[in-house]
Amino acid sequence: MYFQESLAHQICDLINITWVTWLVSFLLLLPMVFYKIFIATDAAKTPAYINGFLFTTFFFCLLTLATVVKIRLLRGKLYVAVNRYLKTHRPDEMDEDSEDEDSDVDDLDDVEEPLQWWSDFMAWLMQFESLSVCFLLGMYVMHLTYNLKIYKDELSYGVWWYHLGFLVPLLFSLFVLFPLGLVELTTVQAFSAPDQEVLHTIVSEVRQAHTDLVFIQNKITGLTQGKAKTLLLNANGGDDTVKRMDLMSLLVSIDVHLTKERALGVFDLVDQEHEATNVTRGKTMQLKVKNCLEDAIDTQVPIDDLLDSARKAKMDGNQGKEA
Repeated sequence: MYFQESLAHQICDLINITWVTWLVSFLLLLPMVFYKIFIATDAAKTPAYINGFLFTTFFFCLLTLATVVKIRLLRGKLYVAVNRYLKTHRPDEMDEDSEDEDSDVDDLDDVEEPLQWWSDFMAWLMQFESLSVCFLLGMYVMHLTYNLKIYKDELSYGVWWYHLGFLVPLLFSLFVLFPLGLVELTTVQAFSAPDQEVLHTIVSEVRQAHTDLVFIQNKITGLTQGKAKTLLLNANGGDDTVKRMDLMSLLVSIDVHLTKERALGVFDLVDQEHEATNVTRGKTMQLKVKNCLEDAIDTQVPIDDLLDSARKAKMDGNQGKEA
């Protein structure tokens, strides 16, 4: 849950363009504007102008690829340091081979500060690269497609090769490299530079979810054995897996009324506790197909896991008192 909230926060930071990113982008655009106004005034130089855009496109794609590779290396360094830390604090799991293998690895405290600087820099670099790639894609759609159509006979290669040369690296950067880089970067940044607002949000959500699970347990305790599951199954059309967005309405059947956000918090907590798998075993083929289609658009957990989490929340004395 903390990682998911950190990833959402990271995406918001990527969208909120800072003045530094705008300034750097403006300075890098000046040579292109200068070339367009003062040099590329002759139509004969238009192919060179198009080739320059093509070179810039590939440059930013390779720069984004290098950024993702660097982030993956940082994540690997973090994982190795964490693994060494765990082995050091768990002597039972440490043997001579692992000690020799990790002898040249930095301690966790030694990598924490460099990772903080690198994660902040990589976050800014990905913001700059994403902005540049979006501008390049916009220039291709609104400007270069026209030039390719007009000057197609003067180009060194076929016009479709130019179209592929522009679209493939731009789309690959937007839909493959940036999502992958964001996930990897969040892994590093969530540890090295945790956001206090995200931490407090997760703590509040988990506490509220435990409180709601205790409330659900109190409701099902007043019912006869298996009555709660029967009511939930009937409300869910006989399906013993419930979708994330349907949990709020489903809990009404056992007289539990939660807001949408609180119901989602309960669902996420149950999902994280059980990591539900093989929930379609023993079902009819119709239900298996239905659940597979629903999995494509929403997450599901078994009703048994929901009831089990509620019982555990009640059975845990400390959590019950805090709730």
